[in-house]
Amino acid sequence: MNTPENQSTFNITHIYHSGVMIETEEKLLIFDYFHENGAFDEKEFLKLLRHHGHKDFYYFATHGHPDHFTQKILTQDFQSSQGMTRYVFSDDLKTYHQAHSNITLCRSYQDFVIDGLRVKTFGSTDQGVSYLIEIPPENKLIFHSGDLNWWHWKNFSEEEKLQEKKDFLAEINKLKNHLIAKNSTLDIGFVPIDPRLEEFYALAGNAFLKEITPKIMFPLHFRKNYSITKEYKSQCNFPEIFQSIAHPLEHFILQY
Repeated sequence: MNTPENQSTFNITHIYHSGVMIETEEKLLIFDYFHENGAFDEKEFLKLLRHHGHKDFYYFATHGHPDHFTQKILTQDFQSSQGMTRYVFSDDLKTYHQAHSNITLCRSYQDFVIDGLRVKTFGSTDQGVSYLIEIPPENKLIFHSGDLNWWHWKNFSEEEKLQEKKDFLAEINKLKNHLIAKNSTLDIGFVPIDPRLEEFYALAGNAFLKEITPKIMFPLHFRKNYSITKEYKSQCNFPEIFQSIAHPLEHFILQY
């Protein structure tokens, strides 16, 4: 596809829940793959992998919760048929590292490079890490939050709610300061919009849009409740930035 010199193209597939796939010419990046009964036809996802079998695959797991990680990704069906397959896991998944030499373990606030992908980890307000990744050749920046969220649960005490707010905003501030120091703008952010938080589901998204203001923001962590993404787009302060999602395995070609 030919695009003007001042535009970039991103091919992104929302898999399901917090699962995301990002395509480049040579690489396929897959984050927090998760499948459950009735979610989507997993055979269709495997077809996508076979279609990209000439590329190198990179699986990122932010943590070991079962809605963010499955051992399936270590099986042959999920590996590149012609390229190589590598894994980046948070260190709460270290038991898998013992059996697989192509797994890189990480914890919060680390910097490393894997085959040209510049990875910087940030923390979480639950478990594991969040990922900031610079993707060549145009060095575009994407951020996957994992379970980094503003967990404002109604049954929490006021002290717990305040702590959750402080913890989330502190982590977002670290990301913001890093981007400022690098004189960089985030290209794509993936942020939880969790309907279980009821009327407080939008806290993290609102704060992320205000403080980070990525060029595009995608929702995470809503399972089958796709209507919540349309609802959020209709009421958020930056609807032109936020991308609602209609169904699993929805593919987006983004130009900006």
